[in-house]
Amino acid sequence: IIDIYGAITPRANFMSDYSGGASCNLLARDVQAALNNPMVEGILFSIDSPGGEVTGVSELSALIKSAKDKKRTCAYVSGMGCSAAYWLASACGVIVADKTARLGSIGVMAVYTDKSKALKNIGIEEVEFISSQSPYKNAKPNTDEGKAKIQARIDSLAQVFVEDVAENMNVSVETVLSNFGQGDVLVGKDAVNAGLADEIGNFESALQIVSGQKQVERP
Repeated sequence: IIDIYGAITPRANFMSDYSGGASCNLLARDVQAALNNPMVEGILFSIDSPGGEVTGVSELSALIKSAKDKKRTCAYVSGMGCSAAYWLASACGVIVADKTARLGSIGVMAVYTDKSKALKNIGIEEVEFISSQSPYKNAKPNTDEGKAKIQARIDSLAQVFVEDVAENMNVSVETVLSNFGQGDVLVGKDAVNAGLADEIGNFESALQIVSGQKQVERP
């Protein structure tokens, strides 16, 4: 049983030890250890996470997906399986959702803070120099050109996310874009009906799947 709780980050540090969360490098270590252990027949990912950072999630998703050829894998979503957490869940052979679980939030977002007005009000002016060869380095989010560059970058990352989910869930990219919430989250039975999860269940029923006592076939 591998827990994916809290915010997902690329690497663990003392802050994650203090405040909780999951890190891609430690999760990858645990998945690899389970794969290398001949006593382990199945891996259950217990998930309650709002998602997190992009870095490391694609690689971890690929590792989890490859595990399906060697072990039974199942994701059990008890609370949230959103954004990066759903990306990882989709790589499992089966997704079991609690009837109150929230799944989806497929997409990428970034937040920029414009401090220029605040600095001006206290008499501070920033003077920035960027190499002539790199006119688009550090695109400004308060300009039309900068917004366009940043939006294109976010869209490129989201396309990787969508394509991975489509491959993991054995559906088309168009199905993910039209049926999987368009960035929204779906609850329990609605998530199953839309194809984001395979069945409604609990932790015990998910354990039955990875132990081979119960079979669930994904279309």
